[in-house]
Amino acid sequence: MSTQTSIRIEAKGTRLIPRVHVMSRMSQLMRRLSTRPLAARVRFSDVNGPKRGIDIRCGIVVTVPGQPSIEAEHTGHTARLAFDRSYERIHRRADQPRERWRKSQRHPKKYYAAKRLWT
Repeated sequence: MSTQTSIRIEAKGTRLIPRVHVMSRMSQLMRRLSTRPLAARVRFSDVNGPKRGIDIRCGIVVTVPGQPSIEAEHTGHTARLAFDRSYERIHRRADQPRERWRKSQRHPKKYYAAKRLWT
């Protein structure tokens, strides 16, 4: 049984993909999550073919057990730029449950506070 999360990189219509950069950033993200994710998929696609412009789309999907999957997508001039922007989004979304938990631990619940006032 493997304990490592599989990270798949898929490309459709584009050849210049920063694979080393993608693998290093995604492995950092996997270590940062509170529960070990089942899989992560990074998908690159060229939206409008050989025409130029902002047309490289990068989508990231991280599947976490017992939670909805975390998804982010961004379009950019280059594959690396699109990946960096979508990575920023998924990084923020991965930190949201942790931040919510920290904020809920800082303030006592109203029933607890009311009970302490009356006793």
